[in-house]
Amino acid sequence: VSADTTLASGDTYCGNVTRSTSLAANGTYTVTQSFTIPASVAAGQYYVIVRTDQTGTTPVADNGALTESDETNNQRVSATKVTLSP
Repeated sequence: VSADTTLASGDTYCGNVTRSTSLAANGTYTVTQSFTIPASVAAGQYYVIVRTDQTGTTPVADNGALTESDETNNQRVSATKVTLSP
């Protein structure tokens, strides 16, 4: 989760989903997953940033877990903010 639309080291990493099978070019898949927001995250409004092809658990870890022809399409930001409260 992020206070803005830019993934940065101060953002909060909430978890991951591992996919163990390949995906065809231009293919898609859907995952539904629940994550626990750490108690250290202050109440407020945040964007949700989803990043694929991640190699680590920090928000700005390099892409590169998979070899692909386009590394620029591996991140999306929610169109609106979500409200987090205790």
